[in-house]
Amino acid sequence: SGLNLTSPTHTYASAGTYNAALRVTDKDGGVSVVATCAITISPAPVTVSLGAVADSYVAQDTSSTNYGSLATMDVQSRSTSKNRRSLAKFDLSGIPSNATILSATLSFYASTAPTDTRTYGTYRVTASWNETSVTWATLPTTSGSYSSTTTTPGSVNWMIWNVSSDVQAMVSGTATNYGWLLKDSSEESSTAYLAQFNTHEHATASLRPKLVVTYQLP
Repeated sequence: SGLNLTSPTHTYASAGTYNAALRVTDKDGGVSVVATCAITISPAPVTVSLGAVADSYVAQDTSSTNYGSLATMDVQSRSTSKNRRSLAKFDLSGIPSNATILSATLSFYASTAPTDTRTYGTYRVTASWNETSVTWATLPTTSGSYSSTTTTPGSVNWMIWNVSSDVQAMVSGTATNYGWLLKDSSEESSTAYLAQFNTHEHATASLRPKLVVTYQLP
């Protein structure tokens, strides 16, 4: 008892592995003990917000028409083959291939919401497509199952999907980055349910599609 205890601290200037030593001495300067250990300091996580480099929608009933230059893109469920789907792609080349993806969220601003709650799924696109030429007739292939789903808002608002696994695969090279396709999970409804999302051509930059990625390097 009667010892004057302190809590030593040290701030490391950069990431790496360091050997640390701690010496404990009693108040009379007597017996001391030295403990050593290796400390690994990891780099701080990095967060980037990426805008779409290409986006468009395709319409089943106008299967040869391209809509890549418009300021909005559609997702619709409607019977008699009048469904609509949207596509978007983001440039991930600035994220190192050895990065660990901590989170990745895909966000589209719904400027028009459907009249009833719908579930929309994102699907990883598995073939090349071009914003200025893609149509329903040339719709690229996608992954067999959705990457993520979310429900539509009751009014204009952001819709957000978790695409962390997809981005990890794209960055590490186990999947090619062709972006995502967005569609209603239950197409061919007897009532038309339409949502419209802002594209990267929209006049308000803050309401354009975005992909927010947080990653960490070794």
